[in-house]
Amino acid sequence: MLLGLASERWKQDQCRPAKDRESVRAVMRLGASLIATGKLVEAESMLREAVALAERVCDDDDPVGIETSFALASALRNQWRFEESEMLFRRCHVKTVRILGREHEISLTYANGLATCFIYQGKHDDALAVLQPLLDVNKRVTGAESMNTLMCAIEIAKSLTCLRRLDQAESMYKEYVPIFKRVLGPTNSMTLRMLSDYGCCIALCGRLAEGEAMLVEALAVEMRVLGAEHAITRATTRDLADMRKFSQIGLSPARIDPRTTTKKDKKKKKK
Repeated sequence: MLLGLASERWKQDQCRPAKDRESVRAVMRLGASLIATGKLVEAESMLREAVALAERVCDDDDPVGIETSFALASALRNQWRFEESEMLFRRCHVKTVRILGREHEISLTYANGLATCFIYQGKHDDALAVLQPLLDVNKRVTGAESMNTLMCAIEIAKSLTCLRRLDQAESMYKEYVPIFKRVLGPTNSMTLRMLSDYGCCIALCGRLAEGEAMLVEALAVEMRVLGAEHAITRATTRDLADMRKFSQIGLSPARIDPRTTTKKDKKKKKK
């Protein structure tokens, strides 16, 4: 009963014509667009402004306020400010679960956000504890080929690779790479990221030539579609260089970690 009333309240809040709430939403969307273009410092500043406004004009459980906090958490996570971002992700997830239920699409999106924060920190066991049960729920609630399901799958495969559970990781890639290509298209940034991570997994399995060929193919498309400075392109370039270095000196590629940020990369993000 309470859950039904809370869910109805959420719908009413979304529809309620309130000038101040629309101002929060407008600022939040501008901040989110800055995240998408990699302007993280500007995004953080704008989103903090939106959160401060939301605290003045919105109730604590207002969906606009929660969505704004989630966007700020994403901006902080992408700057490697994990303590505050994890706290915000947890808070957003707890609120949406209480208001909408654990299996609502928004709750599932926010749970995935929390899991990505764990992944960025290298907490892959924590990430899998969230993501593996979440994948089954996403398939049932949002569909086997929904964006939520695909996002969940790509993060699970990556965490399995980083934990060196390579048979499980390769199985995930074999299942989902064709789905990504069909649903999102072969040049979509998520598809390219999945392909690059798959190549790293193959290399870690000891099939260096096969893994290198996959990375070369992915990088060529990333250069053309995303550009040399895109985060995915830079990560693939680094992974390919590492793979070739290990191949030339005859060592195991055990140090290759897909999407693991180096100290140099972290310094760049802080500037």
